[in-house]
Amino acid sequence: MVRYAFFVMVVLAVCGLAAAENNFEPTMATYLGGDEMVEEWTAVDIAPDGMVVVAGTAGCGERSPWPGGDLPGVNVSWLMGGGFGIVARIDPETNGVASVARIGDWIEDMAVADDGRIVITGSFGVAVLTPDASRIIWRDGDIIRGTRSAQFRNQTPPFRRYRYTRRVARVSVGSDGTVASIQAEKKEWSAGPMHGRLYVWDRDGERICDLRMKQYKYPKDVVVDSANKQVIVGGFNTYSHDSPHMDNHPIHMQFMTAFTYDGNVNWAAYDFPAREVYAHNTYADCRVQRLVIGHDGYLYMGGYIHGGDYIWKHDPFDVDKHVQVDVNYDRFTHAIDMGPGLDQSYFAKYDPKTGEILQGQVLLCRERPDGGGKPTQIQIRGIHADADGNVYLAGYCEAYIKDRDAQRVAGEQVGEYEAPEIFLLGVSPDFRQRHVWTVFSRDNCEAAAWGLSVRDGRAALIGEVYQGEVITTENALQSEPTRHTNGYLVIWELD
Repeated sequence: MVRYAFFVMVVLAVCGLAAAENNFEPTMATYLGGDEMVEEWTAVDIAPDGMVVVAGTAGCGERSPWPGGDLPGVNVSWLMGGGFGIVARIDPETNGVASVARIGDWIEDMAVADDGRIVITGSFGVAVLTPDASRIIWRDGDIIRGTRSAQFRNQTPPFRRYRYTRRVARVSVGSDGTVASIQAEKKEWSAGPMHGRLYVWDRDGERICDLRMKQYKYPKDVVVDSANKQVIVGGFNTYSHDSPHMDNHPIHMQFMTAFTYDGNVNWAAYDFPAREVYAHNTYADCRVQRLVIGHDGYLYMGGYIHGGDYIWKHDPFDVDKHVQVDVNYDRFTHAIDMGPGLDQSYFAKYDPKTGEILQGQVLLCRERPDGGGKPTQIQIRGIHADADGNVYLAGYCEAYIKDRDAQRVAGEQVGEYEAPEIFLLGVSPDFRQRHVWTVFSRDNCEAAAWGLSVRDGRAALIGEVYQGEVITTENALQSEPTRHTNGYLVIWELD
């Protein structure tokens, strides 16, 4: 077994959607990195040639191609002089690292185009790399840079910790090569938020949109919808109005807006005035967290709710109209017996052309794995759908997912719950069946997933391990944790 001192844990998994006896079988589960003073693993995607591409930040001031050491025989590209930002291509067929590129002080997000080109955003702006990550095709450095201080940080423990925040710097690439990015400007917590900026480039790198989104305080994600020649931005605004509960009652109000490539609005969903929402006895904060165009052509949203009276129950364009699209079949999908407000999740499927919501589902953890007790916290940080409409989600959660302690990964029973942990969820196209719902903790574990991708029968998630251990496979690049934050990557094959 080859071990690298690069502590992002990669899990490559070959598994059918039906997990026999609660056993999720990855082809690889491995740590990456861990020896560097600064490590964040923020993005993963599947290239058309089947390579798994990961990106993030890893460095301690020394010039090393791989965190903690060299990679003999592996092509390393030092772009713009190199730096802490890293793009690595993992070959699931050989279980090895195919190539590495170093660029900039940090990389926050990454996406792979249908022709294999790799799009990244970081300290250098936005850049498009060749499919082997050896060369920059084009770069635009004349843009603002997203910052953590533009991010609304969750204030509920343990997620108020710094490691659960990320810069607001997101990127997406469409099937026609169009690239879009949102960057949120720096703000002070005592001041009102500066507003995010939307950029769009054509395939050749010509900037065709530079839009200051004045009406949107907290943009969170962007996705290119090439079929409809538009980009969709989601996030939330903060409003307040008097309610029966308190004067000047604050609320987080989700927004989701489709712009043409040149910045005109095609449709704008949600973003209702607080007084109109309160008139319907609806008070729970809601946010759009993640957006993606699935391989079935539909728009998928991973979101946030802070209670059972959530705004997703209303038509996206008419607050006075309720929609009956939620699929609820147990206490992990039904917002009942909610107790005090905590950070919970909601995901939904939309028609990207019109913004119409087609179906949605609450996603909860509970105090007991049989569904008993009040909800605990769960957050979506990655969502995608395959060509058949099966939906995959990843993020981090507290105890418990359904039947948590009965779950196995690569035949190994998951360890006892200790702290927030990585979860993976796969659901059927009608949202009525779970194909897999598991965690990856082995011992004394705290961890979070930050990205997920699906393409052509292969899927992957990437995350970070903050303490303890996660489950690895026998063919792991690195089977043991080292020091500092460790990365974690999971790759699996789909039926």
